[in-house]
Amino acid sequence: MVMRSLKDKLARLGPGEHLSVPDLCIHEVDEAAMLAEDLHLSYDVSENLLTVANLQTFLANLETSAAALKPVERLHLPCNQTKLEQKETHKLGLRLALDVEWSRASDGERLVMTSRRESMDGGSDPFTAAFHEFATGMCRNQRIFSRVDFANFKTFLTRQLPTISNRGQFDISVVELAFDDTMQLQWDIGFRGKTGLSNQWFQVFLQKVTQVLGGRDVISLLISRRRSQRDGGNP
Repeated sequence: MVMRSLKDKLARLGPGEHLSVPDLCIHEVDEAAMLAEDLHLSYDVSENLLTVANLQTFLANLETSAAALKPVERLHLPCNQTKLEQKETHKLGLRLALDVEWSRASDGERLVMTSRRESMDGGSDPFTAAFHEFATGMCRNQRIFSRVDFANFKTFLTRQLPTISNRGQFDISVVELAFDDTMQLQWDIGFRGKTGLSNQWFQVFLQKVTQVLGGRDVISLLISRRRSQRDGGNP
């Protein structure tokens, strides 16, 4: 009876409308989430609180604008986005291979989408290439950038960076924080795994540390050094 009443309420949600449903047990949360998916609604679960929204128009408009972005062009989103809109923005960014990050403005913090669909080395994306070079873990039959891979990456990065970057003093704790933040964001968005980062989330992690490393060119140099080392060249 509860689910039938909830289904009726969800079906009546208009564009942009949100509905919060508190005090649900675990079984009811799972069933309500399935109802939301069947109705093509967005949802978020926080403890025993379920929030559902009709974001179909929002997402259609956002995808149209985001898909039209030229290389390195930026799309500034409103400061008053809801938590669900932020979550869906991140998911869309992953699907369209766009960077999504926070930016501080005079009227508050807002999400900014940036296209990184640029040609490098004949069209090869260094972020994707880096994943294939450094990720060796497995989770649910998918390759991941595991915590062991991250430890090896830190070691390799610490050894190589002084010779390929002009940034001077380098604080490895910045990279550690970026990894932990991305792991948490991956969990919040819906990838329920704590053993490592998927390909998409590895790229989010790498984007977070790119400025510290000295730009995307440094990533390309790291990959080159890694391949040279693997193929028997000097480390």
